[in-house]
Amino acid sequence: IFAKVVEEVQARFSPGNGPLLLMDEAMGEGTGQILHESEVSLAIPALKVEEIRGELRDLTAEVIQDKVIVQGLIHKEIFFVDTAGVARHQAEEVTFSAFVEIPGAAPGMKVQIQPRIESILFELLSPTVLREKVIIEVFAKVTTAIQFQAALGEGPLFRVAEVVGEGTGQI
Repeated sequence: IFAKVVEEVQARFSPGNGPLLLMDEAMGEGTGQILHESEVSLAIPALKVEEIRGELRDLTAEVIQDKVIVQGLIHKEIFFVDTAGVARHQAEEVTFSAFVEIPGAAPGMKVQIQPRIESILFELLSPTVLREKVIIEVFAKVTTAIQFQAALGEGPLFRVAEVVGEGTGQI
């Protein structure tokens, strides 16, 4: 069994007369934050809300000029105690959109996102109405593929793609 563990890192390369490499150049990165506020109708009247757990699902990211648009679903699990003292559960999904400003970003570039729910705040307004505030933080990094002739030397090893040939044709 052969196994190799890799970790993505950023490094600087010096131009030289080594191999022609195909790599992703980091064009920029940034962090955005959104607040999604909503009122939820509980199916069964509640005495108190114990906890709300959330996760982000069905995420998409699109690079536009100087920005990244991130969209997805916030899936929430609401745990509460009803008026008879019985523990209950109700699920909810809502959509969200976030913008991350990245100067130099342009359509066609690649993007990596790392969104996370920073906090879920809630308040029971009445036995059947719950106010929720979900704070989401989104980290985005935009890259573009470039060819770069790098100098070889000592130091850490990097996993990169070497260009072994290219050409064009016409029919």
